[in-house]
Amino acid sequence: MLCWFGLSVSAQGIAPEYRDEPDSDFQAQTGRSAIIRSLDSIAGKTEDFEIATGQSLNTDRFSITLHDCRYLPENPQLHSFAFVEIKQISDNTEIFNAWLISQLPALSAVEHPRYDFWLIRCTTSEPEEASGSEVN
Repeated sequence: MLCWFGLSVSAQGIAPEYRDEPDSDFQAQTGRSAIIRSLDSIAGKTEDFEIATGQSLNTDRFSITLHDCRYLPENPQLHSFAFVEIKQISDNTEIFNAWLISQLPALSAVEHPRYDFWLIRCTTSEPEEASGSEVN
């Protein structure tokens, strides 16, 4: 079993590691929101979404819910991880319900034939409104 910033990674998947006493090397902070990027691999377009913790954002095809976002203050962009649920709106099928890790996006990849999602970072300031913005 591998332990990375309070997440236990094993053959069964990724789960938070709960301890009675916090490790002095692990001082993760809770983010107010997360920036998640999506890629439409057919159209070749990316889009960034800022979603507040505990909130959902609906796109044309997906509903993205951010349950939790944690980061290490030394470098929030590199050391962020978010617990995300992604559902396809057309049939309400859950395609992802796990941790996204900014530094290791392939560790828990979203399984979809056309779209990919990954965590850019957790944010520490309150988002103005859950929004999407096209990058390309």
